Amino acid sequence: MSIIRKAPSLEEQEKLRKLIESMGLWEVDKLQIRYISDSWVQFSCEKKVCNGPTEYLNVQHTLIDRIKGRSFDEKVETELKEFVSMLKQRNEEILRLRRKEEQLRSLL
Repeated sequence: MSIIRKAPSLEEQEKLRKLIESMGLWEVDKLQIRYISDSWVQFSCEKKVCNGPTEYLNVQHTLIDRIKGRSFDEKVETELKEFVSMLKQRNEEILRLRRKEEQLRSLL
């Protein structure tokens, strides 16, 4: 008895291509936010590879913040934007290097 497989549809091929291209990138769209206390929050983001690293950022409302009059919510928002921006820059760098690799391979 033989099993006949159908060729993947264009939609399935596109989905697979996007999955492969996203490997090794930081999953910014799946950022985890966990409040540990009223004055402490933790952000984490995983890299899309098997057993890949996880980047963590702990944000706490410190005495210096209170002296400066900076609210905890304001600090969390600012730190979150900076964290996401940093991860997106890392992804752009990874993609830029991949394009350079492809250009070099095309010379072979």
